[in-house]
Parts: sequence; structure tokens; C-alpha cells
Amino acid sequence: MRRWWSGQSQQTVNLSPFGLRWFKSSPAHQTSTFNSMIYNGKEASEQMKLTLRSNIASLGRSPILAIISATDHPSIQSFIKIKRTYAEEIGVTILERHFDTSATQEMIKHHIRDLVQEKSCDGIIVQLPLPPSFNAQEILDCIPSHVDVDVLTTHAYQKFEHEGSPLPTVVSAVAHILSDTKTDISSKNMVIVGRGKLVGAPVCTWAQQQRAHVTAIDKDTPADIRAELLKNADIIVAGSGSPHHITPEDISSDVVLIDAGTSEDAGVLSGDCDPLCATKARIFTPVPGGVGPLTVSYLFQNVILSAQRKR
Repeated sequence: MRRWWSGQSQQTVNLSPFGLRWFKSSPAHQTSTFNSMIYNGKEASEQMKLTLRSNIASLGRSPILAIISATDHPSIQSFIKIKRTYAEEIGVTILERHFDTSATQEMIKHHIRDLVQEKSCDGIIVQLPLPPSFNAQEILDCIPSHVDVDVLTTHAYQKFEHEGSPLPTVVSAVAHILSDTKTDISSKNMVIVGRGKLVGAPVCTWAQQQRAHVTAIDKDTPADIRAELLKNADIIVAGSGSPHHITPEDISSDVVLIDAGTSEDAGVLSGDCDPLCATKARIFTPVPGGVGPLTVSYLFQNVILSAQRKR
């Protein structure tokens, strides 16, 4: 039996065609005997909007976020649309600049320098990925740390590694889910699937800072070792971008399974975990609707914090 956890009072939501009852349940009221729960990141993100709107009202002006992209891929444009919509709903102004296939790396770097010189932006992000011919890190490093709201520049990321802040947005989202579900990671066996800069590496760094017993695995990890690590994990954070490669057979029934991986095929967004994992994991975050919405919320929280520092 599955529950839907959203931070609200417990109530029946609907009865699925398979006879599985879905519940909304507050972390403060863990009285149910159900074995597994799906975390509602979308609703948690909606709750954050209330605080973000209040903070913007106190600020007295609309914060400004510049979004730069250089690909026409539908999934990338979809991610930008999500950010644009969220910004409109909380009162953030978006300055969007899309470069077509004729653009050069120097053109993008020049545009970032112009934005910085104008001093009007509270945040600047480059929507990844960029074309393979570009040096993404070199472009990102044109963004000064005080407006690097994605925490992807070399300087900001090194500060996070050594000082524990600022947190990359996906780390903030994962930490939010763990806190909301009252999951303590200290001294727990935590497996990070994937070593990429957007998910695996920052989550691994943060988890080590929180004194978890962390192991990172990827496609090069031998199958027998991978199987043993996943089966014995207390917490798994998946972020490899390989669709549905973690199955119910790979995990224990006690695991907290956070799916932060995304891949897209023919307009369909998938996570690293087979959705059937929701029937077995103690806590499960779906894709879409789990980590992603909270990541967007924390991006805009960083924008607002940057605007507040200007006062």
C-alpha cells in the first residue's frame, strides 16, 4: 500500500484502477501502518511559493533572473518554461536570451559580461547542456559568485566543498525532502548513483559533510558490487540520467529512494528508478513531481537571497 506525503493532514486522495489507495500525510503524523510512501515534491514546492512571495513583498521590488540558453532541444525549452512560469507566479522578472546554432562561445561570454556590468540582475544562469563544442565550465565561470544562483561556477562550488555553503539547488532539494520526512542521514549507509556535477558530485559532498557513510557508484561499478551496495543502502540518491535502471529487485523495503535523475525520450520525462520501486521503497520520490519542483523553488530562493544582499 502506498501513501502520498505532502506535508498536509492525512486524507484519501483517490482509488487507483489497481485498488491502491493514495494518501496525503504529514511528517508529523506517522501513525499509518502502510509500508511505503511517495513524496509529493510538487506540493512542497507550492508551499514554498508562499514564503517566496512574502520575501519578495518585503523586498519591495521584483528580483531579476537572467536565463541564457543555446539549444532548441524541446526538453531544455520545457525546463526554461517551468522556471518562467514559476517566476511569474512569485513575482520574479525573467530576462531570457536564447542563442541559435550560429552563436559562438565568445558571444555567450560577452553577453554574460554585459549583464554583469549592467548590475541589474540578481541571478544569472546558463541552462545546461550547451552544444558539445562549447566549454561549459569556461562559460559558467564568467558568472560572478554573488549572482551564481545555480552554484555551478568553479569558485562558488569550491566554497560549497570547503565551507558547506552556498548549497547547489539539487542539494537543497534533497536536504528538504530528507528533513521533511524526518530522515537522519548521519552514520547511515548512503549510495549516490552517478558522479555528475549537477547531482552526484554535490550530493555526495554534502552527504559526507553530514557524516553519512557515502559510496558513489556509476556505470563502471562492477555489477556484483553495485547490487550489494544498493541492497544494503539506507538511502539512495539516483542522478545518473539512465532511465529506470534501478528496479524493485535492486532495493530493500526499508530504503529511502530519492530519484534526482532525469532523461527524456519523445517528450516523456523519466527518472533513474523504475516507478514500481514506489511499491517497495519506504520513501520514494517520483519523476516528474519529486526532486525537480523543489530544485526550481530553491533556485528562486537563491535569487531572492541575492536580491536581499543588495539592500
